[in-house]
This record gives sequence, structure tokens and C-alpha cells, in this order.
Amino acid sequence: MRLSILSILTLLGSFVYSQTINSLKTDKEVSTFYKKHFRELRELQLNAIFKIGKNLRYIDSIKAKPWYKEDFNNDGETDLLLTGRFDTDQGLEDKAYVILSDPTRKYNLVDLILKDRRSIMPIVTIAKKDNEPIIILQQAVDYDFNKKYSHFIKVPISYETYGLSIQWLDTLVFRIGRFVNYNSNEANRRITQINYYSFPCFGTCPVFQFNVDALGNAELNSIKYNANLEGKYSTELSPQSLKNLIWFINYLDIPKLDTSYSVGWTDDATAILEVQYEDKTTKSIMDYGKIGTYSLIGLYSFIDNLRFRENWKKKNSR
Repeated sequence: MRLSILSILTLLGSFVYSQTINSLKTDKEVSTFYKKHFRELRELQLNAIFKIGKNLRYIDSIKAKPWYKEDFNNDGETDLLLTGRFDTDQGLEDKAYVILSDPTRKYNLVDLILKDRRSIMPIVTIAKKDNEPIIILQQAVDYDFNKKYSHFIKVPISYETYGLSIQWLDTLVFRIGRFVNYNSNEANRRITQINYYSFPCFGTCPVFQFNVDALGNAELNSIKYNANLEGKYSTELSPQSLKNLIWFINYLDIPKLDTSYSVGWTDDATAILEVQYEDKTTKSIMDYGKIGTYSLIGLYSFIDNLRFRENWKKKNSR
């Protein structure tokens, strides 16, 4: 039986679309896969930084690859980690993504380059700890706002340049629905109160105050730019939300973080986080720019989402 060209192309298209992450073996298959499943990645150029001669020696020395297959969220399914670039009218934009798979072959795209981190040339490698994959994400950056969490090193700093630059190095694992910095010595301190303040920027950044005690009794003062929330609210956080919030703060080991972070530009938002412990100690962090560490960005996002996930009841105004 002869098959028409249209039939063959249809069969090939069906095969490509039905491929699982676990079956991907070549750069071409990976590129075809993510372009099929994510419209926003159709212009992403896989393997871009690995084609520049001046960078190859460094990339080879750390055994970096443009993509990896691992089970990052420990659900028994193979996920995909990849790096690439977009060539836009504004210039080159470097990206790193994880595509998470689930048993029903639904895929979730996670952008590893978080808000305003302004990275150049993200390079990823994989390490293993207790058989868990850890993503090592290194990014060369053109500024430094916190020397404690970055250092100078010779790394690829553009698509044609290999030289001395500031490097951010993050070791990432998947926890409670997001990637956070790996911590091998998780704290387990009893927290009595959490206060979070989101201050304005020159724009429409959300302005609000959030407070919650150890029992989950929470208050929200929504001041501006919080969607349809306006005024003062109260609720009892769901047990899972409270558990995750307490876990998140202990995992970050807040007392060991700096008390202040600041970006090198103006007109950005500020976050203030206060954590009170049962031993009467308090840790406060002021973060101008709200990107102090990779995990702090995740914590701010978690608290931001509580505004819309919980069943808030508006207080009577007097």
C-alpha cells in the first residue's frame, strides 16, 4: 500500500507531537518538542551559547550542556532543562527554562531567570545530592548589588567575549511548587509572627501589608494596585498555605541572611520582611528591588499569591 506525501507528513507530525520528554535524544528533537508545546518558545534558539568558539573551552571544562533530562520535582516523570536565546529587536535575551511533565503528559513551563536579575549567558549544569538532581545556574551579570552572593570569575560574558565578569551562582531544587536555593541544613525554629510590607515603586507595583501569626490568623491591608482588593481584610490561612509559608521561611534560614539588599538603580519597589520567633528574637530584612536572593524572590511571590488564594473577609470600615 502506498502512502501519500500528505499522509506521511501527517504521521510524522503526529509522532513528533506525541513524543515524551523521556524519548528526546537530539538537539533537533528537543527544539521541535518545546516549539510544539509552547508558543512563547517558538523563536528560542537552543544551543546558542555553545556554538561560539571563545566560550567552548570554559563550557567544556564544566561539562555544561544545552539541555538535560531529569525528574526535578520528584513525581516519577522526566522533565526537561534547557538554555537558549531570543534574538529580538531590543537585542539578545538569554534564558533558561525547565519544562515539568506530569503523568497525563501535561507540561508546565518554569522560567529560571527571575524578575530583573538581568543575566547574561546563563549556563546550567546538574549535580546530584542523595540521588536528587540539583540545578547549578551560573549567570554573568553587568552589575553587582551584593558581593556576598556573587564573585568575579572568568566566564563567557557575551556571545563573542570570554573574560572577567561578576557571576551569580545559584544551586536550585524544586520545593512546594517552585525552584529555590538548595539548603542542606534546613532550620526548624518556631515562628510566632510574620510581617511583610510591599512598598511602592515608580509605577504600578502592589502596595500592601500582610501579617500572620503562628495559628494562621492573617490580616491584609490592601493599599494600592492589588487587583480588586482594596481596604483591610482578615482570614485564617488554609492549613496547607500556613504550613508551606512556615516551611519556606525555615528552609531559607532567614536569620542567616543579610538585613539589607539593594539594587543599583532607582524607582524600584521595596520589600520588608519581619519574622518573630518563640525565643523572642526577630529578624528583619529590607530588600530594595525585591531580588535579594533567588529564594527571597520566591518567598515574596508566595506571599503575593496569598492575596488571591485565600478567602479574605473585608473588615468593616469605621
